[in-house]
Amino acid sequence: MTDTKNLLLNDLRNELQLTILDELTKLRLERYLDEGKYALRDRIGIELDYTRSENKAILINYCVYAYYHMLDEFFERYKGDVAAIKKREALKFYGDKLKQEKDENQII
Repeated sequence: MTDTKNLLLNDLRNELQLTILDELTKLRLERYLDEGKYALRDRIGIELDYTRSENKAILINYCVYAYYHMLDEFFERYKGDVAAIKKREALKFYGDKLKQEKDENQII
């Protein structure tokens, strides 16, 4: 398991206040983390960097809602946050693309 995945798993375990993590619960939480990454990627359109605190926070919140079988409520409650992340990532992508094109077209 990667360091990032271990950190996310520990953060999720702490958020859920699970003091004991048996193997079945660990597998369940890992599944929620993977499903959350896919669900957020599908809604946002790109793979997110979960070392960034705002991205990690929304993934952890997704997993908490999944743990309590409340994913419909998650997407209703966090639709504004998902939209904000999508906008931020789109602006970053197009800003980087514009900078790259400018650098390539610059006469030396």
